[in-house]
Amino acid sequence: MNPVVLIFFATHREMKSILQECLFRNYYGKFIYQCEFNNFHIHAVITGIGPKNIPKRIKKYRELFSYLPVSVLILGLSGGLDDKLKTGDVVNVCKSLSVYEPDQIYAINKKSIFSCAIDELIQKGTIINGSCLSSDKVLETSGKKEESYKKYKCSIVDMETAFILKEIGDIETPVTVLRVVSDTARDTLPETAVIWGHGNLFKIFTTLIKELMNLKRCIALIELNRKVKKSFKSLRRVMGCCLNSNVVIVI
Repeated sequence: MNPVVLIFFATHREMKSILQECLFRNYYGKFIYQCEFNNFHIHAVITGIGPKNIPKRIKKYRELFSYLPVSVLILGLSGGLDDKLKTGDVVNVCKSLSVYEPDQIYAINKKSIFSCAIDELIQKGTIINGSCLSSDKVLETSGKKEESYKKYKCSIVDMETAFILKEIGDIETPVTVLRVVSDTARDTLPETAVIWGHGNLFKIFTTLIKELMNLKRCIALIELNRKVKKSFKSLRRVMGCCLNSNVVIVI
């Protein structure tokens, strides 16, 4: 059996955008998948946006698979807090903390099978080392991002990393976290993106209809989608660079 790599994504779109060429097998429900990728057996877990479902989905994964993967990856989109970061910048997260437990810092420093490739890309400037704040809500305005940056001193913000690290803290498997910046510290997100982060489908639908009827909001949605696509392209480029260096990385 090929070595197992466990990858956490927040959404199906992230998984399918990053692992484009894979044929996914739905293993359990709609949040645990398997596929083969470059001599690795991939287990993909969709956590959902935010911390709510992370404990029970990791628990279910552990019930299904008793053996440890050779490496764990946490991948996906993030918002920039450091105003020097641009859309498409890929951040290698070296430490993470959550808004719930800001004094609990999760250091990510174990060498993994991807470390050599990542170090080479850092030297080339393709990847940037940074830190990640995991929030329980979307930081939609530049003012909220600036406030969080001053308070927590983190480079980027997401809604999953620290919560995942807390749940898997008892395993010895090395963890790698690669987050790509989709919205920068200066960006204000459309209302639909904010509602999406809270997972209410009815509100998402009604807000989307409202925004599509407003030209300015519609333009903002199109621009956000453009940035998201650019961000996914950056993550795929990182994968290509690692493969071309003959060091296998799966993202």
